[in-house]
Amino acid sequence: MKSGDVKRLLVGMPRAYIDSAAGRGTRGYVALDPANRSPHDHHKFFWLKDAWRVDADGIDQEGSIVSQLETSGVPNVPHLLGHNDVEGEDQKVQRTLTQTFWNSERANMMKTHTHYRMLVSEVGRPLASFKDAFELSVVMWDCLNGQFSLRCSDHDSDYFVAHQAAYEKARILHRDVSAGNILIVDPDDGPPVDDTEPSRGLLTDWELSKSRDELRARQQHRTVCDTKLT
Repeated sequence: MKSGDVKRLLVGMPRAYIDSAAGRGTRGYVALDPANRSPHDHHKFFWLKDAWRVDADGIDQEGSIVSQLETSGVPNVPHLLGHNDVEGEDQKVQRTLTQTFWNSERANMMKTHTHYRMLVSEVGRPLASFKDAFELSVVMWDCLNGQFSLRCSDHDSDYFVAHQAAYEKARILHRDVSAGNILIVDPDDGPPVDDTEPSRGLLTDWELSKSRDELRARQQHRTVCDTKLT
């Protein structure tokens, strides 16, 4: 998808959602492109993330971060198909108004949130659905650790994985690694791959990540420890 393009998708009930009244209201949908009716299409389903992102200086759209990761050659991150802020019928971007009613003498603790959507190729499975210890080990290595030769292949080669590659190649620190942000991607999910390969890990949810060059606090009401990384 090019910038400014509109893509219409079919979605059902959210497969993942946050039921709290506070926060970003994130929901995830399995999406189908009704315009693609080819029975031979390898990839029919996509993942649509719908959220109210924090709109503040220094906080990038998640899709922009994922695009930077892909451009830098970071493996095991989502394949971005498109992203943008959501506009209403008046062609204006949908933003919250709650923060405009702050009437305390103290600094405004309410944040502006903007309605945002991101479309990626991989749907994935939850980490807890791993089939055996080997699959769990491969997935965790794919997402977190350094160079290794764990996978079975005809030739040994070092394999850069998501978290370290993002830090070293793209100079981005994820900062929110958890079981909920690690998915299992089967060979038939996402862009076409060699179906003889085992399932792989996918490190998702990069909206809280930061550049290594700017690890200062971006939101004043949050605390940050003085951690030096090399």
